[in-house]
Amino acid sequence: MFLFIDRRRRARKGGRGKKITIEVSCFDKSTHEWRRLNHLKTRVKRSRWKKIGLPLTLAESLLELDHGPVSVKIQCNGCGRLVHIKFSRDTSAGRTARTRAKPARGSRKYRRKASHSNIRDKNILVPTLVIKTRVIP
Repeated sequence: MFLFIDRRRRARKGGRGKKITIEVSCFDKSTHEWRRLNHLKTRVKRSRWKKIGLPLTLAESLLELDHGPVSVKIQCNGCGRLVHIKFSRDTSAGRTARTRAKPARGSRKYRRKASHSNIRDKNILVPTLVIKTRVIP
């Protein structure tokens, strides 16, 4: 599973980054409890994709024909104002509006913004589950 970890400011040069722990859990229908699949302890210096390996039993159960949707819970200890996991496609979430005046439409400094749908298509930041299979002869 790939998760996009967003950091608002880059770490200082020589800085070690913010320490976080990401825990992935799956809902077990037989016991009606959340079962921990894997966890990752890491330091985040900048925004990037992180890979978390999940057990093969989960992938095998997803490939069964009669299997329904899987409930997965992702928790981040240490995430907060500075570091957080992106779960939505909205790239403008959490950004504040600029207070300075915008240039007039006819002026040289005016630049047309890309439409919101174009930005969304280019930056898909939702958690991604990748199942790699191979054919056994």
